[in-house]
Amino acid sequence: MISPKILIANRRPLKFLLALAFGFTSTTTLAGNSFTDVFTTDLHYNAIDYVYHEGIISGYPDNTFKSSQNINRVELLKILMEARTSSATTCTALQHYSDVDFNAWYGVYLKQASCLGIVEGYTDGTFRPSNAVNAAEAFKMVAEAFGLSVTPTEVWYEAYAQLLSDKKAIPTDVVNLENPMTRGQV
Repeated sequence: MISPKILIANRRPLKFLLALAFGFTSTTTLAGNSFTDVFTTDLHYNAIDYVYHEGIISGYPDNTFKSSQNINRVELLKILMEARTSSATTCTALQHYSDVDFNAWYGVYLKQASCLGIVEGYTDGTFRPSNAVNAAEAFKMVAEAFGLSVTPTEVWYEAYAQLLSDKKAIPTDVVNLENPMTRGQV
């Protein structure tokens, strides 16, 4: 079991890890959030506003973001791939998943992440693109997407949780690593 200290100490939304990865240090909110369901009083407002104005997220066609909705594997993957500074990919081993349509909106992101070893499928040959992502899985995807190395631990996710805790990148409302992450938390 992960130490409660990792979840309690030094937490901010994962979006700020993106800012850290790019060398941005300001958390100033940019004016004019265009989402009708995200308000300045929302816990994740500043981070959502920041990544929106950086062109990393776009929300839904009805101008909503749905920050309290669980995020799925390919939605998180899109955010991470959009946030990377380099999109160069030398693909030597693209994984094929029996449940993935690589022509779908997320296909390009999944191909790139698969080639880079950022994600992998399940042992049954599936990727399960619409599955919700729990905090432990999200932490690993973030670390892998930005090339942040960890020393493996007995419990596979502890090193990723510690890494993001050290970077002050764990959302304050994450209380259990097994719970699904929301779009606002990510």
